[in-house]
Amino acid sequence: MDSRIDAGTAAIADGDAKPKTDGRHQRTERNRRKIIAAMIDLVNAGNFDPAAGDVAARAGVGLRTVYRHFEDMDGLYQEMAAEIEAKVLPRIGTPLSATSLAGRLAETLDRRVGIFEEIMPARICASARRFRSAFLMADYRRFVAHERKGVERALADEIPRASPLFAAIEAVMSFETWRRLRLDQDLSPQDARRVLEAMLDALLAAR
Repeated sequence: MDSRIDAGTAAIADGDAKPKTDGRHQRTERNRRKIIAAMIDLVNAGNFDPAAGDVAARAGVGLRTVYRHFEDMDGLYQEMAAEIEAKVLPRIGTPLSATSLAGRLAETLDRRVGIFEEIMPARICASARRFRSAFLMADYRRFVAHERKGVERALADEIPRASPLFAAIEAVMSFETWRRLRLDQDLSPQDARRVLEAMLDALLAAR
């Protein structure tokens, strides 16, 4: 009888322990999500090199909590990159519907203008740190590779991959060109887009 009572007590104790464990796990995950969201909010607000203390203050958690979840800032940048990729890659990889070369380029440009505007703060932030971070440098190269694949899909072998014209179109449609037009030349998104359209038209007319 005692053993049955002990077993029952143990079962109750086990039952009590599981919700407590689940509760701790949920709190941990909530804090982690708050930290990642705070990092993204800071970057989108123009803080392109946020310190761990900035992230902790924005998330409403202690600095120790930030470091408990992420050993260094690279860990946070990895999470931010993953969030961006999850939102952007499906849009990048959607097949083009246009059949003409000019139509495919215009459709690709349509997508990129929206995506570049959305990710510009994060890309600027990552670019400022990539020479100090192996992960961010690899992420930058992966991003450039995605850009190149998009140009390849748009050109569809009508312009040879090794040609100067391909390289020129790739440069025109790159994030770096968009960033220069928007920030260095202080153009609105509409004006920056018109500049890219004019550049593409000139390149296609000259081939």
